[in-house]
Amino acid sequence: MSNPRAETKKSKVFISYARKDGFAPSQVLRQRLEREGLEIWQDLIAMNIGENWHPQIFAAIEQASALVIVLTPEALRSPMVRQEWIHARRVGTPVFPVAFSDLYKETDVPHWLSKVDAVILSEGVVGSEVKWQTLITQLRDPKPVRRVPNMVAPLPDEYVERRSLHAQALAALLDETRANPRHSQTSSHVVTLLGEGGFGKTTLLQALGLDIDINETFTGGVLFATIGESGAQLSDKWNAMLCALTGQEGSVSDPIAQLKLKLQGDDFLIILDDVWERAHIEPILRLPRCTYLISTREESVAALATEQPISVAEMTPEEAREVLIRYIP
Repeated sequence: MSNPRAETKKSKVFISYARKDGFAPSQVLRQRLEREGLEIWQDLIAMNIGENWHPQIFAAIEQASALVIVLTPEALRSPMVRQEWIHARRVGTPVFPVAFSDLYKETDVPHWLSKVDAVILSEGVVGSEVKWQTLITQLRDPKPVRRVPNMVAPLPDEYVERRSLHAQALAALLDETRANPRHSQTSSHVVTLLGEGGFGKTTLLQALGLDIDINETFTGGVLFATIGESGAQLSDKWNAMLCALTGQEGSVSDPIAQLKLKLQGDDFLIILDDVWERAHIEPILRLPRCTYLISTREESVAALATEQPISVAEMTPEEAREVLIRYIP
């Protein structure tokens, strides 16, 4: 199958940074890259005034040949910078982290950054100039990268965050720093949501699957399937996951076997909604470095949880009132 990124010629390098402490280094970086003959997209010089800035940024990332993140403490805390990095990985735009100081000594780095090689442009760092030349070579001809899938549907317009449940589920999925998964290199981790139908389990799954911390932590991707009471067409659902991982359409006769091969070497979150019977999902469970988030109304399924199931009851009066307000024109 042809690489989807090759369909459109892409040349500009997108610079991502936090304005609070990254503007000055981003200017230095832009000038250095331009001297190397590279074309740059940076918000202050490229965005159209008077238009919504958010779609412009995401469109620029999709059209860029590469994204360079200026790593600063504020960049690691900035929701927008984090969304830019996540979006780049979703659409298959190569990401290159650059820092002007040894950030690893200044602050705790997130899970995704601990897994990549950042270029540190500092005179005190051994091999800095060699790394710079390597970066320029890669930016001039970036190699295609795998798109990192997220199969979660967008939240409905009337969505109201259930803060307590969301926080409880995040704590069950991630460690105390909210930067690492609770599964290990050799084992899996299962979190279950237990509640009656109509209590909002599916929407909570969606919100968790789109959460920034979740998407930064599960660097392999977020996969989603609705299983249903009958467990019908399970092969189609496993094939859809396989397609999301590989980018190749079509189906194979044994998708579970292929998934087990693809779900190796990275951290994945697998969301299984509306599970009625354990037998429906047993074949895909317990893969190393995979975390499973399962919603069910059956206690036998909820008992699959590594720890205690999370109980999802009806909304609080305040949450229900906020939902009703969202429906008012």
